[in-house]
Amino acid sequence: HLIVDLDEDGGSGARGPFRPAAPVSRPAASVSRLAAFVPRPAVEPSGAPASVREGARGRTPVAVVALGARVGDGTSAEDFRRAVLAGERRGAVSEIAVGLTDLCFPPLTLERTVRHQLLVLEAAREAVRSLSLPRERTMVVIGTGVDPEVARAGARWRVPYWLERAGGVPGTSTASAQDAFGPPMNAEGVVGTLPNLVANRISTQLDLAGPGFAVSAEEASGLVALEVAARAIRAGEVDAALVGATDLSCEEVHRAALRELGCEGEPGDAAVVLVLKPLDAAREDGDPVIALLDEESGDGMSEAGESGAELPRAGASGPSGPPDLVVGDGPDAVFDPASAFGRAHAASGLVSVAVAALALRHRAVPRPDGPADTAALPLTAR
Repeated sequence: HLIVDLDEDGGSGARGPFRPAAPVSRPAASVSRLAAFVPRPAVEPSGAPASVREGARGRTPVAVVALGARVGDGTSAEDFRRAVLAGERRGAVSEIAVGLTDLCFPPLTLERTVRHQLLVLEAAREAVRSLSLPRERTMVVIGTGVDPEVARAGARWRVPYWLERAGGVPGTSTASAQDAFGPPMNAEGVVGTLPNLVANRISTQLDLAGPGFAVSAEEASGLVALEVAARAIRAGEVDAALVGATDLSCEEVHRAALRELGCEGEPGDAAVVLVLKPLDAAREDGDPVIALLDEESGDGMSEAGESGAELPRAGASGPSGPPDLVVGDGPDAVFDPASAFGRAHAASGLVSVAVAALALRHRAVPRPDGPADTAALPLTAR
């Protein structure tokens, strides 16, 4: 569940750009909040340590303090925010620009890295640009899948066998047929296609020494990564986390696979990174509090503070009423991110989380093909 903190504007509902929250000394239980419901992933992380599932910190609020995004042909989180609020459509990624300033990898190495890993690397660099993170206590968890494009290497190796089975193809040499699938694999290409390195590359670039790993759960990959990181923070295992998800579903091989499976709908390209901290740490650091995460089950309209007191309930529909805003592809959804950005498979869940956070932050209901409804003033979302 996603909860938006209203304390920064005193509950006035004012809409505006993100700004740092002034540190406050009041207890967490007195903060007025909005509830934004996000579907829980269908896939539960297997083998998660008990300390993560049942952390001693229990329901400590976890704050989302920063957002980095490369969604569709957008090149920044601001492009993503503008697309959500203005109803702009975003097409496929046209190019991926990697900033050379402070880059700790040789550019030649990154030339053979699969593109969706570069996309989330740049989103992560954007997300932490103005933040202070504890080096030894920051986790990196990235939701992703195996890039279908890596199948080109295997196909290249099989070309001689296929040509032999076919009795040869007139006018086609083995080398030219192999080159049609892709260039020869080299050391940089092997490292650049390993899916588990997507998180380690971010940790290295940002000089973070906490745990880092990739999570793969198909379309729930980003949501599972978010849940794993939030549980680790609540358990006191880490003090901050970068949670991301990335997929380039508009690539040719991915489209071909969708056609073979009979899947309809437009694919999309996206990489989203959220930075998480415990709420008290975020306030002490003067970080902007974009949203709060809550592991409360059920309707999620309220949670208990550390003292056991129930937090003030928020939402025009009341604690048992329907949410003001539904984000997703369900029958009652008022906005499906896929209508604007396409469906970026492994990143689709985290894209929906980011859309919901932006919508509630700006008190607006996104609309496909048009500006968001700023008169609706949504207080709850799912």
